[in-house]
Amino acid sequence: MPKLFPFTDAKAAVDYAIQVSLIVFSILAATWVGHCNEQERDAEKLVAYLTATREEVANELERLGLNIYDAKKDLQSIQRALDLGEHDDTDSTYALVGQFLQVNMRGVFRTFAPTTWDAMIEAGDSELIRDLDVRQQIAGSFAFRNTTIRDDLNHWDAENKRVYDMLTPYIDPAGIKNMDFQMDKILKDPAGFREAAQPLMLRLLRQCHNRIFHLEVSQGQFEILQEMLEEM
Repeated sequence: MPKLFPFTDAKAAVDYAIQVSLIVFSILAATWVGHCNEQERDAEKLVAYLTATREEVANELERLGLNIYDAKKDLQSIQRALDLGEHDDTDSTYALVGQFLQVNMRGVFRTFAPTTWDAMIEAGDSELIRDLDVRQQIAGSFAFRNTTIRDDLNHWDAENKRVYDMLTPYIDPAGIKNMDFQMDKILKDPAGFREAAQPLMLRLLRQCHNRIFHLEVSQGQFEILQEMLEEM
């Protein structure tokens, strides 16, 4: 029968117990050090993620501000074009064409590059942000930006092109392309342009109102997110 206590003397038993204790301690120490190192790495990653996200939010707010400014300029131009369309004199029609061309050619900021939040999701690091409210605000703000705001700009581009194409029979596109804005040469049919432009300007007006509304909603979301990130 095997012995239950296979040591010849007390000293051997003590030595064995010490060796086992040292092994167990080494394992626990290594596990603790590994855990501490992992926590330190996670903390460093979180700092890097938050720093990048704060910068992205600041840039996004700047772009939104520019887009809102341009959208409001578009709104003013469209409303002015609608007012000018109420008059049947040639000068008013020339001014109407000018307002339309300003809207058609005004630039829009369309930066939708992948975000730090996208990188965190892909790396499985989203839960490094333990504050659930902050996590939801980041996800919601960028999701609205990537869907509604992007769709608005795409719809705006498509509507602008559609309106331009429908008004092409009344204007000379070559003169516009060459930046030769002599209205007496560009405008082939003032009365026809004026009549066709009114309903089309109304469509652009509605689209512009929607665009401004969504841009301002997005701006509010990112302002809230910016405050949350600054408090972390």
